[in-house]
Amino acid sequence: MKRSLILLFLFLPASLAWGQCRPTGARVCVAGDDITQVWVNGAYLGQREFCDGRSGCGPGKLCLPMDLDLIQGPLICLTLRTENNNPTRVYTSWELEVDCEGRPPFVMNSSDPVKSQIRLYWDPNGGGSCGAGAAPLSDESGHSWMLFQYDPASNPFSRTGVPISANTYTAAQIRSAQTGDLLPYLSYDTSANGSGPSQGCGVLYWRQVAAPPHFLPTYSPTPYLTPTPTRSTTPTPTATRSPTPFIPWTPTRTWTRWPTFTPWPRLVPTATPWALPTRAQAWPTLPPMVMPAPRPTDTPIPLPAVPVYAPPVSLPRAAVPTPMPRVQAVPTQVPVQAPQARPQGMPRGLPPAERTETLVFSTFPAAFLVTFDTGPGHYQLEVVDAKLKAVEVIYDHKVTNEQNAWVEWDGKNKMRYDMPVGQYYVVYFKDRKPIKTLPIAKTNPPR
Repeated sequence: MKRSLILLFLFLPASLAWGQCRPTGARVCVAGDDITQVWVNGAYLGQREFCDGRSGCGPGKLCLPMDLDLIQGPLICLTLRTENNNPTRVYTSWELEVDCEGRPPFVMNSSDPVKSQIRLYWDPNGGGSCGAGAAPLSDESGHSWMLFQYDPASNPFSRTGVPISANTYTAAQIRSAQTGDLLPYLSYDTSANGSGPSQGCGVLYWRQVAAPPHFLPTYSPTPYLTPTPTRSTTPTPTATRSPTPFIPWTPTRTWTRWPTFTPWPRLVPTATPWALPTRAQAWPTLPPMVMPAPRPTDTPIPLPAVPVYAPPVSLPRAAVPTPMPRVQAVPTQVPVQAPQARPQGMPRGLPPAERTETLVFSTFPAAFLVTFDTGPGHYQLEVVDAKLKAVEVIYDHKVTNEQNAWVEWDGKNKMRYDMPVGQYYVVYFKDRKPIKTLPIAKTNPPR
């Protein structure tokens, strides 16, 4: 009975055999020649370079960690770009692994390109000393080739990768976590020879789309602690009797002096002068006073007569100026055109967005594809933050014809300090005039 169930499970379709998976971790392992960049559902994970198997190429040199939020969708789109910089081979092998709790891992790899529907776009004019080349353009809906919604009318991914039979020298190989077999290297043909001078150029663009199993949410156990009643005894204070010291009485002779009385000082009131009103005329001139001869202290001294003061004179009140009427300017009402609708979340002051989705990067330097399709001119790409404050200019060149280019941002500002996690925008300038905006976001690297 057990043997029949095992055989039934092996012959079930992939979606039914996997059933459900509670993911506990995810990664993408890459081995190739020479430089391979990796995206999952449009999110850039990073790059891996050629690794010599004789020097030891473990998961730390071949694998890139992946956030579990990138695989919570109907499809998983794994895209890779392998650039040949050194003669004379160009090839790639990979595996996307999702660890499942209590089950074998879910994998997407390069073991069977025909069965896995691995599509290839071969660019012989890019990489190495051959220039930027021609990357796949976005489709009519603006979807990039790194998204699973990518559906162009003229699909450049018209080839199927084939295993190579050429000697790969000492390049490291990836062993599948599901079967334990070594994954073969794929290229555009069995020779995997590069193009250009000394066969040192050529770029491989890979796309692999698969339906993942139903991922269950990962629950974190919440500990519940049951409080234990604790009885604490409050000590009752005990009165301590202190013996009262007995002081024997000893008679002491004391002498008391008679108190000396000090008379209180006599307070003399100080006269406060009163403010005198302003007089219309000057003070009268008094004749000089003749001092009489000294007399005994008991004889009163006659005082001179004080003149009678004139009443205060009322000054005329100053005339109050007549207020002048103020002229109030009434603005002329001019019809204002209604502003154009902007994408939700875009701050005012930015040109129109190039695409509706936001490119999310967690590992830097981050590379993304830009298109110069508005004619020849001097193009500049500048990164600004959510408050429209300039961060760094990442592209400053003169373009003579319509072309594409890969542009990198290292996640730092022009002072070479790391920028915090948040929303950013790449503003396109043509001849010092803003023409469009590319929304990007910086997140914490996965642990």
